Amino acid sequence: MRIVPQDWTFASQNFQAVARATATYHTPPWIPRGLFLGVLLWQLLTLIFFGWAIVSSAMAGALARGALNAAFTTSIGLLAAFMIADEIFKEYDLERGHVLLLIAQLVTLIALYVLPP
Repeated sequence: MRIVPQDWTFASQNFQAVARATATYHTPPWIPRGLFLGVLLWQLLTLIFFGWAIVSSAMAGALARGALNAAFTTSIGLLAAFMIADEIFKEYDLERGHVLLLIAQLVTLIALYVLPP
């Protein structure tokens, strides 16, 4: 989106991947920008929820299950949205990484509920 230089050390090139994937359907330029901004906002919301879960759990001295569920729901929802987008835009190489992250998050969530504190 030209906010930081492309040769910047922390530039992920994810926007270029989104633009390239959406170009398959000859989308107008505002669509990849909107999708990318939506992902950034979703990630910010996920970060806020995980922060809330950490602080709530620390204050309670135990897992704050409501906050924990909210954090994992937003995070897993984002990964599910990525997987749907991978299918729509035929980005099967990227889907493998999204599936692995989804599995890792589900295993982590289950472990937090099943393993003793």
